[in-house]
Amino acid sequence: MLSRPSSASAIGVLGYVALLAAGYAYNLTFVQLGLSALASGPVGLSQAETALAMAGLALVTCLVALATGMRLRGAGLRTKLRITVLVVAVQTVLTAVVPAIDGPAAFWPWLGLAAIILGLGVPASFGMATDLVPVRWRGMTAAAITALAYGGAIAFLGDWDTFVLAERLLPAMALGTIGLAALTLGLGPLGQLVDRLSTQAARPEYGRGRFSGPGADRRLVIAAGLLFAVFFVDSLGFMRLIESPFVTAAWQSSDLLDRGTLIGAHVVGALVGGILYSTFDERFLLPWIFGIFALVAMIYVLDVRMGAFSQALAMSILYAVAVSLYTVVTFALWPDLSTPSTITRNVAIGVAISGWTATFVSTAVALAWRSSGMDLDRHLSTVAAVSLLIVAALGSRALLRAAPEPSS
Repeated sequence: MLSRPSSASAIGVLGYVALLAAGYAYNLTFVQLGLSALASGPVGLSQAETALAMAGLALVTCLVALATGMRLRGAGLRTKLRITVLVVAVQTVLTAVVPAIDGPAAFWPWLGLAAIILGLGVPASFGMATDLVPVRWRGMTAAAITALAYGGAIAFLGDWDTFVLAERLLPAMALGTIGLAALTLGLGPLGQLVDRLSTQAARPEYGRGRFSGPGADRRLVIAAGLLFAVFFVDSLGFMRLIESPFVTAAWQSSDLLDRGTLIGAHVVGALVGGILYSTFDERFLLPWIFGIFALVAMIYVLDVRMGAFSQALAMSILYAVAVSLYTVVTFALWPDLSTPSTITRNVAIGVAISGWTATFVSTAVALAWRSSGMDLDRHLSTVAAVSLLIVAALGSRALLRAAPEPSS
């Protein structure tokens, strides 16, 4: 049973949800899809150069996140807020100047600064979990972030043109910068609120994660490896799926009912993921969620290969549920493997390596394969083969674990 938090604590949870949902929606659309379109479009890079740009973005972001996460170990809420407001403010400016980027000379420095800022933001923003979110609320908080991020991206950011995305994102980013700046300055009642929230990490119901006891580092490495594989397979397939009718039949459908149905699938998947995460140990949950995603990925890839696009919406619903399940785990697990002294390091490892690096390295691979002339059918066949291998490996692991011990 989830207890009711105080009004200050509830504000902290809601603020955390809003910040991470907005950030994730921004990264899903503007960064992953918008930047590759910008590089290969107005900037004029080749497919190979665009792949190199995305790989470079992943590498720099990861290295900066890891360094920042180590440097911020044990940092308080105010320090994380200061870094976060700097990150959001610079991202707002970077997004605003996108229309002026018309060639490689402007693009490469812009991309380098964007990567550094993204790396700074990962441990600072995710690291506020031990300050703001009670342990018992983390599963459902992750569900709310997931539902809002995917739902908002479909509802308001369905057009993946770089300039359209920038225009739609800027007002919200400017308001977010003002709000975070007001909290950081801490004037009047806002200062009292931040003071109160800053003390929560010292309380065990905030600061000691469910899985932060002995063996937490080993569990962190295993979870990061599993989720790296999930993010890699997901992006490797999706970056070419955008060339298929799956996108126009679902994410970018002109029919509001279709898009509303997909939003509903994300919400249901997120809620189920939140309940499952709050109920089960991650060592039990991760292989199942991983296997479900891999199986769904294999099915939709085979569906595309056979040209059965009449079921594109139904397949997209299955995909949305599977993606939401693993995204909930991504938002909830790293804080639950942490204490206030390890949270920034652990989220840097978990988010920057298993999330960011996997996503943008696979994006780079997908673009490189396309530039080499690999057609959609062969590309998706490879994704299906990897997914099948994952399902077989997890099935074999489950059978081995269930096998009786040999008698002596």
